[in-house]
Amino acid sequence: MSFTVTAEPGTDVWRKPPSIDVFNAPTHNHSKGPMSTLLSGNLSFTAPYNTQYDQVGLLFTIAKPSAAKPQWIKAGIEFYNDLPRLSVVCCESWADWSVADVGPDAAPKIQAGKQGVTIAFEKVVSKNSGGVSLWIYYVDGETRTPLREVGWFFAEDGEVDVSAFAARDKKGTEPLVASFWGFDVKWEQE
Repeated sequence: MSFTVTAEPGTDVWRKPPSIDVFNAPTHNHSKGPMSTLLSGNLSFTAPYNTQYDQVGLLFTIAKPSAAKPQWIKAGIEFYNDLPRLSVVCCESWADWSVADVGPDAAPKIQAGKQGVTIAFEKVVSKNSGGVSLWIYYVDGETRTPLREVGWFFAEDGEVDVSAFAARDKKGTEPLVASFWGFDVKWEQE
């Protein structure tokens, strides 16, 4: 199943001290359930990136009984300093952000919307400690490159909504239209 998400200028998912708290990006929900039952999934997408902070990818919106505000994780491509970058942002209380290059051969094709990107995730139990983490990967053909281990994700139970999202900074002059396909999420059967 393929679909599109259209992000108007002035949309984002971001929380930064002391007072920025924006969560107005359009989404396309896949499924929702108890965090402890989330196993794995993947999503492929493309978009014509041309405005600083254009972003497209996966969004996990997390509701935990102990959290005053929703927590979230977004992973995908963010257009930063004139290049599409692999991006993961985790927000337990405040957001943090990591970016990585997609490579010089892929960058122009991804920026023009002519090459898709696949982001995957999975629940991983550590063989050494028994701890459970959410791992996020960039998938390029048969290669899965780890982008981020989120150790706090399964620390306490709650509910998670897994969606596709797109966002465009207010400096954009027209909407960003992102195309998605291959959206698959696996859950444990209770």
